[in-house]
Amino acid sequence: MNAGAAILLALLLAITLAYVARWYLIERGRGVPGQTRAPDPGALAIGFTRVTIARAGRFAGIAITFARTGFFDARLAVAEPIDLALAGLRAFMQQCLVEGIGGERLGSPLTAALLTYVERQGHRLDAWLGRPSLTHADFNGSNILLRRVGAAWEVAAVLDWEFAFSGSPAIDFGNLLRPPLGQRRGFTAALAAGYLAAGGWLPPDWQAIARIADLYAWTDFLNRPAAGPALIEDARRMIAETIETV
Repeated sequence: MNAGAAILLALLLAITLAYVARWYLIERGRGVPGQTRAPDPGALAIGFTRVTIARAGRFAGIAITFARTGFFDARLAVAEPIDLALAGLRAFMQQCLVEGIGGERLGSPLTAALLTYVERQGHRLDAWLGRPSLTHADFNGSNILLRRVGAAWEVAAVLDWEFAFSGSPAIDFGNLLRPPLGQRRGFTAALAAGYLAAGGWLPPDWQAIARIADLYAWTDFLNRPAAGPALIEDARRMIAETIETV
């Protein structure tokens, strides 16, 4: 096992222990996540970036990066390369919307508009693909465990890493910036500040790139057989908003 894989394994073990601790607290009635006073969104953004990027992403002071994008094997090495640039996004749209059931759910006019949009804007993903890194792939408030330290909030753990792969930060930023967090006043600015303070790099149009990258998730949702009406409607709305505003 190489050094990067060992670090990743240690990180995943720590996250698993944190998840067990959360379950124990809930079962014993000592605390319910989300039921205490909500933290300030700016503090949350800075806290999560400093901890999960500076501490988790650089566990033991070493950044978790990879030579290429792709999915991990049992030894946590990148064994199945994937293309996250324009060609990969185009192929994924074809799989979900044309060969799959996503296009029927999205509707012909919006499907056509999305495919045209991808051809026009998909190249912007390249700007954030220079250094493949550990990508959570389900990075949202429900998977971020907080704890209160004095008057401040900090991130205790990031949970549920079963979808993790070597990818682009744009994937996780796109997820985290979905409503409602992305609409909270001060959240986006604090998120960027915390990420940069931790040593991260943001392209000038990082918010737009994150929205485009999030199209991977929304089209995947549309192609899932078990997707319910609410999820399908959310996907339609978010895709339409991305086409119109990004």
